[in-house]
Amino acid sequence: MSELKQTIRYCKAANGMAIAWATIGSGPPVVVSSAGGQHLEVYFRNAVSRPWIEGLARGHTLIRYDGLGSGLSDRNFRQFSLENSVADLEAVADAAGATNFALFAQSWGAHAAIAYAARHPNRVERLVLYGASARGLFRGNPSAERMRIREASFAAIRAGWDADPAFRALHAMQFSPVGTAEELRAYVEMMAANPGETMVEMLRWIDESDVSEEAASIRCPTLVMHATRDPRVPFEEGPRLASLIPGSHFVPVDSPNHFCMPSELAFEGVLTEILQFIGGGRTAGSDTAFADLTPRERDVLDLIARGLDNLQIAAHLNISEKTVRNNITPIFDKLGVENRAQAIVKAREAGMGKAK
Repeated sequence: MSELKQTIRYCKAANGMAIAWATIGSGPPVVVSSAGGQHLEVYFRNAVSRPWIEGLARGHTLIRYDGLGSGLSDRNFRQFSLENSVADLEAVADAAGATNFALFAQSWGAHAAIAYAARHPNRVERLVLYGASARGLFRGNPSAERMRIREASFAAIRAGWDADPAFRALHAMQFSPVGTAEELRAYVEMMAANPGETMVEMLRWIDESDVSEEAASIRCPTLVMHATRDPRVPFEEGPRLASLIPGSHFVPVDSPNHFCMPSELAFEGVLTEILQFIGGGRTAGSDTAFADLTPRERDVLDLIARGLDNLQIAAHLNISEKTVRNNITPIFDKLGVENRAQAIVKAREAGMGKAK
């Protein structure tokens, strides 16, 4: 593994409890939404989650956190809900000074990300959702058999999660049935980062949550990715989620796992797709013009290069004219230009400003 370094800090949630958050890498910010159940240190060294972290941190400042009740954050918390998960995300984004950023979420972290993006349209520049659904199992008219399986899974977690790794392995296989022996061991290690009862409570609130209305009000560019043979969240939930978000782009992933494993052929392609979408990052062998621009600044510059004025840019990106003006000064500084005409020349020389 590379010498990527993680810096862990703490901030206060709205209720005064401590939230642990971490930064990795440098460049435009990417915030990873968490609904709990994670652990900053365990996930950072883990053979399954570490490649995801390293990949998303290519050319970016990756901002991760442990939701209240889990990981390094305050564990004396049991009020798991959509509102509290969004509040955790809000507190971390504010503490990190991330005023404009790309937002990434896998699986159950997507509900908080969707709600946050809907409520903070001027802050989220790009949204990426992987293996997500707008509705929890209990909100999707599940069959009696699926309900029995889910309740049996909860009972198994309560019975042996904390004492026997075999119970955690059973849960891991429900998410990722295909992988190497090392990846399965790593997945079981991730499962051990939090107590079984905490995991049940977190899973249950997601099962009862529905953010379909919030998804319909999202206005930022959104990428939705879903494994074609996802064993945890049925594949059809991916296209359904994408259909709810105006203008979103859906990409199916050829994988039998809920989380794409590092050993899979599709893994590097998934990362490349995400990095190309959020902008600013450099994948192996790629070269992006003006890589130090944030995704929002890149959008504004592209529209400047097309000859649009501030009011037209604001309407095109569904942001305020003030937000456009606030982006122009740092754009000029990063390009080393003094005015709009010089910026247009540089942008067009780099291939920007073409009609889409």
